[in-house]
Amino acid sequence: MNQKNKRLLMSALNLCLVLSMVGAPILGGHLVKGISQQHDTDAVDESELADADNQRLEEANADLALKIVNKNSELSGSSSTTAIAGLAMVTENAEEEGETVADLLNDSDDCSESKEEIDSEEKVNPEDKNSDDSEKESEAAQTETQASEEEIIEEEPVEEESWTEFEEMFRDKLMANPNLLTADYLNVRNGVGTDAECVGKLYVGAWATILEEQDGWYRIESGNLCGWVSAAYCLIGKEAAALGVQYGYYVGTVTTDRLNVRAAADAYSDCVGQLTNGETCWVITIPEDGIWVEIEYNSSICYASMEYLSLQYVMNTGITIEEENAILAEQARQAEEQRLLEEEQARQAAAQAAAQAAAANMPAATTTRGAVELSADDIYLIASVVEMEVGNEAYDEKLAVANIILNRYFAGYWGGSIQSVVYAQGQFTGADTGLLASYMAAGPSQSSLQAVYDACAGSNNIGGYMYFCTLAKASSMHYTSCMQLGNMFIYQM
Repeated sequence: MNQKNKRLLMSALNLCLVLSMVGAPILGGHLVKGISQQHDTDAVDESELADADNQRLEEANADLALKIVNKNSELSGSSSTTAIAGLAMVTENAEEEGETVADLLNDSDDCSESKEEIDSEEKVNPEDKNSDDSEKESEAAQTETQASEEEIIEEEPVEEESWTEFEEMFRDKLMANPNLLTADYLNVRNGVGTDAECVGKLYVGAWATILEEQDGWYRIESGNLCGWVSAAYCLIGKEAAALGVQYGYYVGTVTTDRLNVRAAADAYSDCVGQLTNGETCWVITIPEDGIWVEIEYNSSICYASMEYLSLQYVMNTGITIEEENAILAEQARQAEEQRLLEEEQARQAAAQAAAQAAAANMPAATTTRGAVELSADDIYLIASVVEMEVGNEAYDEKLAVANIILNRYFAGYWGGSIQSVVYAQGQFTGADTGLLASYMAAGPSQSSLQAVYDACAGSNNIGGYMYFCTLAKASSMHYTSCMQLGNMFIYQM
């Protein structure tokens, strides 16, 4: 069917629909008549057809007419003269163009189906429409709710994890994890990876500042050490703080001219000392009230006002390879010094033991001898020397020194007077340095004077010995005989 006939057919169908809505009567007979007339015309044009064929064609026309009427009824609900006339006109136009009524009917069905599709799109069930509207409203409400929730989320930021003041010090710090290390340190390298050169060590208990992270490694700085450590063996942040509390300590620096140190956490307690501006102290504990801190002062636990102290948390830091080598060298030097000292002490102990053994084998010293008369000045001088040499020792040591001076006086090797014996060069060191003069000015003790009086009266507890020293120096002396008296080593050259 050409476009013109299609438009006419659709117009006729629409007209049927309109007339049916205003109650037009059904005139189906006219439609059948119109169709019969058209086929009569076809019969005249095709006279060669037999009567039987004419009869069959009329029956087919009647059936086709009925279908058209039914189609008209489906579309409009009723029929009218005008609608049938319109359909007849369409039929005439179609036959002029060589189309049959069957073609019209098929095209009519196509048009009807198209119209039904259009109508079905336009004529939506009210309930379905309400349902669609409800779904749209629900979707719109849900979208609006989601948007509101997103706005709320944006307006209410997620609360950050809280950190204590102590933990804040470790926010950018790390420590070696002692539970994962096979030694007491973590290697620090000059690059990422275990193939990089080791430039230092981060011992357990030391902390480091994190500078950056790359491929499971941290670049750190700790003291003079800078390099890379494996993140797998480190504790960071709060975990580092939990470990750091076991190794670090607080140091307080005085910020006022003078800070009183007290025996108790009380401004009215005894003041046991003072710290000056810039002086530091080890802080043992920090109270919650932040008023009095417990510090170490002169090896005792004391208290100071926290208001005048600047506190700093101190921990060990990493060491470079050069620093470690220097430490090892110093430790070796100290160990060698200690070894030599112990050897010297052993030698001196052996010499002292030998001297004591030799003294034990000497015959007993003479306990009496003839009295000697000396001037008061000589007695005072000898007593002052005794006070200077063994003033804090027992009486026997004082009597021994007095007899040594008298033995030298009688030997005559150092001159013929008490003065020459006492001030002989290199014999009594205090006589040369002025120390003896101070003792003479202060005066000897009564026990020293008594020892000199007894020696002059003939009491002698050392025999003929003329030299003495302390037991500590006995190993360095050359002697032919000796004896021990208290802390004195008395010998003969």
